Amino acid sequence: ISSLIGLGGYLPMLVKQFLKSDARDALINSQQEPMPPLLWMKIPVTILSVLVVIIGVYPAPWLNIVNWIIDWMIAL
Repeated sequence: ISSLIGLGGYLPMLVKQFLKSDARDALINSQQEPMPPLLWMKIPVTILSVLVVIIGVYPAPWLNIVNWIIDWMIAL
């Protein structure tokens, strides 16, 4: 199942890569212009980006939480 899912993701890329140049140009020209991302798509990406920077710059509180969870699991 995993191989089929991977094939579904890679097959369009491989087909575009190995098409003849005139067929590839026709395919590229037939595609519509992409829509700009909507606000409800920008908000989660922005929040996650800020969290990545904060956790990367100041990881101590997060590591303390992880260590506490590991200690708790060992104590079980």
